[in-house]
Amino acid sequence: MQLPTSNEGVWVSQVYRSVIKRVLDIFFGVFLLVCLSPLMLVLAIWIKIDSKGPVFFLQERVGRNGKRFTIYKFRSMSDDAPHQIATSEFDAALRYITRGGRVMRETSLDELPQLINVVKGDMSFIGPRPLIPKEEKVLRLRHANGAESVAPGITGLA
Repeated sequence: MQLPTSNEGVWVSQVYRSVIKRVLDIFFGVFLLVCLSPLMLVLAIWIKIDSKGPVFFLQERVGRNGKRFTIYKFRSMSDDAPHQIATSEFDAALRYITRGGRVMRETSLDELPQLINVVKGDMSFIGPRPLIPKEEKVLRLRHANGAESVAPGITGLA
């Protein structure tokens, strides 16, 4: 048995990142959206009963190669919460989180609509978390270290 040369290893890595990973993201993304759609419908109804405002929270995030996209999440905060800053930067974040939102955040159910982003190609299942454009320091570090060359993920090292 002959070990692959470095060129073959690079080629395999490129094929995996550009084709195989994308096919797996689409397959599992669609599969999970179909399987979890009853749960997502229940959560959407719960959000409408629990608070006023839209079911989804849409926010601009920075993706692969600095391209911006809209991330989908279930809304877990009141509609009057600031939209374009990280929750950690809020003065009193807990005052904005709804009753249902608290449960969804603890169980990460608010993240389920990101499966739409995975199917669309904005995100992958595994990768660095997508940041808001205002997180410039971390975005510069990701650029300097090549981390922005991969699609952001629903889950990753963080």
